[in-house]
Amino acid sequence: MAVVEKVYGRRPSTVNSVIIADFELIAYRKGIRIAREEAQIIREFVDAIVDHVLSGYDSEDYEIKNINALEQERNLNRARAIMRKVAERILDRVKATQCYVDSAHSTVGSKKMRYLLNNEIFGSLCPPPLPPLCFAA
Repeated sequence: MAVVEKVYGRRPSTVNSVIIADFELIAYRKGIRIAREEAQIIREFVDAIVDHVLSGYDSEDYEIKNINALEQERNLNRARAIMRKVAERILDRVKATQCYVDSAHSTVGSKKMRYLLNNEIFGSLCPPPLPPLCFAA
């Protein structure tokens, strides 16, 4: 926990919220509704991304104590960029598989949700490699 605060300059829950917000923003703009059951999978993606950025630092290392605000902001932006790639990849998979929601269109604000995220979409994210979520075989 303390490592996350030093590397990102924010509390762990705040880091997760910021990254999830990026994902949701892209999804909702594109008309993708996230099923309640899929929220846990998204959280697992966020945890993997946060850990990927943290892997660049050794918790025993002296440098982790001296990360400046600019570096912390870069770390958060790097994690957000990875999540945006995940969201874009999911959008591509949604369009490719035609996961259309026929019944009971819902809306978020004035935006009509046309697609429903499901496990099949998440399962088709790999390949091509999408670090840190997909690893080259």
